[in-house]
Amino acid sequence: MIIQKLDKYSIVSAFIQWIVLGIVISYSNVFGLESWLNGLVVSVFSSFPIVVLVMKEDRKSVPVILFMSTLLGSIVGSLENTLRL
Repeated sequence: MIIQKLDKYSIVSAFIQWIVLGIVISYSNVFGLESWLNGLVVSVFSSFPIVVLVMKEDRKSVPVILFMSTLLGSIVGSLENTLRL
């Protein structure tokens, strides 16, 4: 996002979203799923409002947003399981 020189508000918004998602994923347990799958589900569902907003202006960004949400959500879920004390 920084390399693409996007608006600073967009960059801060994405950063805050992933900080909050890290907390939400670590405290959620969707249907007793594995931690990586739980992170994937929570992150993809939470990205839907952003996808709807972005779809209005740039449809090519939607698959990228969903892919990154899938990847990062799985990583956060796995880390949550690994670092659980």
